[in-house]
Amino acid sequence: MARHPVGWAMVNAGFVSVLTLLALFTFDRSFADRTYLVVGAVGMAVPLVLAVLLHLSGMLVGRFTLFVYAIFLPLAALTVFARPTPWAVGQVARATVEAPQILLTTIPPVNAEGAVLVLPFTLGYLAGAAGTWLALRSHRAVVPVLPLLLVLVLCVLFGTEDTAAVLVKSSIFVAVALWWIAIRAGSDPAVAHAHRGGLARATVAGTVVAAVAVGATVTIGDISDRLVLRGMLGTGYDVGRLDNPLADFDQFRDEAADRELALKPLLTVRGLPRRVPVRFLVLDSYDGVEWSPGNDTVLGTREDRFQQLGEEVGTTAEGRVVRVRIDLRRLWNSDWLPLAGYLTSLDFDGPDARSPLAEVRYNPATGSAGVTGELKPDDDYRFTAVVPPTRLPRDAEPFPHAGELQPEGDFLDDYLAPWRREPVDPIEQVLLLAEYLKVTGYYSDGAAIGDSEVPRGHSKEALAAFAFAPVGNDEQYAAFLALAANRLGVPARVVVGAHQGEKRRGTPGIVRAADVEAWVEVQISDGTWRMLPTDSFLGTQDPALAKQTPEEFLDRKKEERQGAWPEEPRSEEAERSTDDSGVGLGWLPGVAVIGLILVVALVPLVKLVRGRRRRTRRGSAAVVAGWRDLVDTARDLGYDVPVRATRPDQARTLATADPAGGSVALAERADALTFAPLDPGDAVTDEYWEAVRRERRLLASRRSPLRRLRARWSLASLRARRR
Repeated sequence: MARHPVGWAMVNAGFVSVLTLLALFTFDRSFADRTYLVVGAVGMAVPLVLAVLLHLSGMLVGRFTLFVYAIFLPLAALTVFARPTPWAVGQVARATVEAPQILLTTIPPVNAEGAVLVLPFTLGYLAGAAGTWLALRSHRAVVPVLPLLLVLVLCVLFGTEDTAAVLVKSSIFVAVALWWIAIRAGSDPAVAHAHRGGLARATVAGTVVAAVAVGATVTIGDISDRLVLRGMLGTGYDVGRLDNPLADFDQFRDEAADRELALKPLLTVRGLPRRVPVRFLVLDSYDGVEWSPGNDTVLGTREDRFQQLGEEVGTTAEGRVVRVRIDLRRLWNSDWLPLAGYLTSLDFDGPDARSPLAEVRYNPATGSAGVTGELKPDDDYRFTAVVPPTRLPRDAEPFPHAGELQPEGDFLDDYLAPWRREPVDPIEQVLLLAEYLKVTGYYSDGAAIGDSEVPRGHSKEALAAFAFAPVGNDEQYAAFLALAANRLGVPARVVVGAHQGEKRRGTPGIVRAADVEAWVEVQISDGTWRMLPTDSFLGTQDPALAKQTPEEFLDRKKEERQGAWPEEPRSEEAERSTDDSGVGLGWLPGVAVIGLILVVALVPLVKLVRGRRRRTRRGSAAVVAGWRDLVDTARDLGYDVPVRATRPDQARTLATADPAGGSVALAERADALTFAPLDPGDAVTDEYWEAVRRERRLLASRRSPLRRLRARWSLASLRARRR
């Protein structure tokens, strides 16, 4: 490639622009729109143009660095805040530190506005300045790619866990970078014939990268534990300071409550199917005293913190899309927002035009949201959400986990021993325990039993007493069963909410104080949470069965199932073998695909590398290499060229294919140049190689298209060279 100053600068600037935009494009799932890409492109373009102009004028690196530092803050203020005032410059200086924290502590996608845009601007500015200057001033092919690769790594680290999209984008980045390196290496004047094979090198590089990307996608798929900074910075909002609606509304739920007050509406719901419950909050952390909401409590995700959200909310949940409006009534005095499913957007539209969206802290893993300030009855809102299936399949497997769940609940382990010994899956053990509580327990609704009060609360003492005398309301049943499920190896949590209508039989769209209840959700192997219906563990005590022990209950269940019960539990080795075989079926086809790609591409790749090495030789070695290239091509095309023979003898075997004697002339020319007293110059060797290429095309034209195609994978030349 010609090294004309302006043309060479434009080529390198073009590659810097493309690679920078590809790196910034990995932010696509992090921002609500692509304004960030425009801001990053502006940040890249200005230092890029400056670097080209200063390079063409012969400016030294010191002056370029001074210019880059001088214009950064004013340019960022103008681009991000639309005004280069001293106040905006100060905002940019602060945002260079705060922008990463804003991005990582806000639930994606983040609104592409304000201080957070300083991050893509800075990364684009770094790539445009360092990448372009190094590309124009350094003769090393790889050096200018390094700052661009650093920008790509930072974008990936600051991005989300969307592995499949990042893998494809990064693969395209690498392919373009290899193409650029091949062009820069082929234009190096210090290497003779460096330009030869540049297109082939770029094509091979792109093919290899694409094959690796496809193979990795097939074999690895989605990686939930990929290294990103999200989930590592900060701890989430401490929701322990917020109220517990279940405790606050207890005054309306027990038998001593004011029934007139209990039937007053808490809120009005529009747009939500009646069978879908309204969720107030999720209690998923047990400390030995009570169940409470917390951060970093959900297995298999980093998106389990209470964080600020934007106008749009990202979710990986799949299910029915709902559009709901919530009107709060004066009786509602909680800091928690009644929701359903998993949010995709939230918008306040109260009559006083107050919008406390900035005060909302939402946990995408639990679907719970609280308000850090005061939530007024006039703070009505609308939201869209995805409502996933909630039915619990009987044959579901629990979500895999390492270590024990809810260690503060170990005081229940002795009580749960009979269920652990049964040869059934953990979820089946939980369902059996729930059935046992239903037939032996008593739903008291908080009433006194005889002369003693029913133990209340979630403390170890209260739940231990409940285990041997299951009498209580839905709150205590849910607290006990969720803790027991965790100790049996099934991730479980307590959910506080309500169904529309009093005890699911009232007026649709109305949630009354008496409707507030608690239930249990368990996490199954696909990562979703499924509801354990309240009716499965709440009921009136059966006097005929109330006194039976867990062992008696389990023996009776075995008899009822008439041999359907497994005879013995599966061993750990058997379970491990089953799991391994399941995983193997997932990655073995991918390995086979990669192996097939490598086998198919290996022979042409070896020949391509061999040809490139021959074309980079100089002097008489270049002439010898050219003749060898012609002979190897002929062998691959099926011509019988002797291995141990002189060049004229080999040329005579090719005379039948070339009656004009081109091969003979090339052989004689090679002998003359090889044994000449002086090495031939570059112009002579280039002319000889051009004649070799013409002769190769002539030999190929004498063969059928199928034979020419087979020649690409023929081993004849490789075997002959080995002999």
